[in-house]
Amino acid sequence: MRVSLIFCLIFWTAGLLYAQEEEINMSSDRPGQCYSAVTVDKGYLLLETGLGLDLMNGMDNWGLAVRDFRYGIVKNFELKTGIRSTLTKFHGIDETMLNGSLMAGLKWGIVNKKVQLAYVAEAYIPLHPNIVTAQHSLNMAHSVGDKVGFSYMFLHNYDFSQLRNRRYFGGLQFSYLASFSLHKKWSFYVGLSGMWDSSSRREYQVLYDAGLIYMIKDNLQIDLFFGHGINYKHGNYGIGLCWMPKKGKKEKPVIPAE
Repeated sequence: MRVSLIFCLIFWTAGLLYAQEEEINMSSDRPGQCYSAVTVDKGYLLLETGLGLDLMNGMDNWGLAVRDFRYGIVKNFELKTGIRSTLTKFHGIDETMLNGSLMAGLKWGIVNKKVQLAYVAEAYIPLHPNIVTAQHSLNMAHSVGDKVGFSYMFLHNYDFSQLRNRRYFGGLQFSYLASFSLHKKWSFYVGLSGMWDSSSRREYQVLYDAGLIYMIKDNLQIDLFFGHGINYKHGNYGIGLCWMPKKGKKEKPVIPAE
């Protein structure tokens, strides 16, 4: 609860530091499996938050609060931090478990032209239970005209609780996403992901997902999404909100007339 209050205070304070005047271009990592290949501009803060539900075989995971703070340090480079917390309910028994972790990471925009390429690295420090994980990925994106865009992600993750397992070298994921602009404010996407983990008996898992995005303002976005496993039992549903405070224009000093 204290951590949530601190993040809400940061979010509220950021809004007081910026005036709603300057037009900005916001590119969020929500929703979908792929990260955006565009970094937050230097000096800008982007908040991404949402609620989600994962329905899996034997358990339900509620994403209670997913909050990411992304800040542009220099051109094409950002730092990010956030909270991951889930409430898990097991089927057939009256038992629930609360999991939580703090995320710290970075995004480096290697190429930012007609084709964008970005590297993302994240580490998850657990609050409960004591399992440290990390992941890093290459993300590529390009557009076809003004209405259609494509994104690709190659990701590797690692669970450090498996260090003693010599056969374990992490998990791999490839995600593909196509986005379509319906209107100035509306767009939607469809995606496909293939996942494989060396600690799992199943050779691979395939998931499809889709979502709808609405730009309330040029710096405020709301999204809805869902996903389902193709060769395994999995359902994923959620809603999210992204907000980027605008910088106020600096006022020129008034020089008194002599």
